Amino acid sequence: MNDLYQKLKLVERLKNLYVALVSDTLDLEYGGLDYNKYLMSPDIRPALPEMRVAGIAHTLKGMPTTKREPPLPLEELKKAKWVNALESVKPGHVIVYDTCNCRTAACWGELISNAVVARGAVGAVVDGFVRDINRLLWIKPLFPVFATGFTAADSYGRFDLIDYNVTIKCGGVIVRPGDFILGDFDGVIVIPQEIAEDVIAKAEERSKKEDAVREAFRRGEPIAEVVYKYGVG
Repeated sequence: MNDLYQKLKLVERLKNLYVALVSDTLDLEYGGLDYNKYLMSPDIRPALPEMRVAGIAHTLKGMPTTKREPPLPLEELKKAKWVNALESVKPGHVIVYDTCNCRTAACWGELISNAVVARGAVGAVVDGFVRDINRLLWIKPLFPVFATGFTAADSYGRFDLIDYNVTIKCGGVIVRPGDFILGDFDGVIVIPQEIAEDVIAKAEERSKKEDAVREAFRRGEPIAEVVYKYGVG
């Protein structure tokens, strides 16, 4: 599935789902029970509880550094990998950042969030620290950011982007450019693009069953009979 328009149509459906529901679907239908191969580490949390994200993975990879290079001339800056990584963002993209377990600096912040929002990004998932949380609130509509923690320490001299649009591992899960990302307060899950349409359809069907179970439970119907009838509980 390479057509961005078709993927964005799936994203609209994905927005109506939630991580636990999709996780259950992947567990039962696609071997997710084996080793949580779709669900990122619970260390990756939304900066604010109400933050939710659904979109298409735009992958970045970075690593800790001690380099302290002087500012680049404009023509060289235009060619810089980090600049091109951000310029290549497209509508519906979620930035997914493999930081090689960097815990010495913020690998993401408010200024670059504004840059990618202008290019259509809908959120960021960072296996590392972020900063400028208060200023992220200035971005309207809210730009959801998921991360392992927060620090004021700048990335200069501490962290560098080394590649983008490549297969990465974020929160213990393999993520490829174009995979689907869903995040909420329960965590972040990755849906491989080859199975995304099927997973979303099955999750939608499971959601209908959960709605029926919820109403039956609220009516006080016998628990075992409800679970047996719908296969959900």
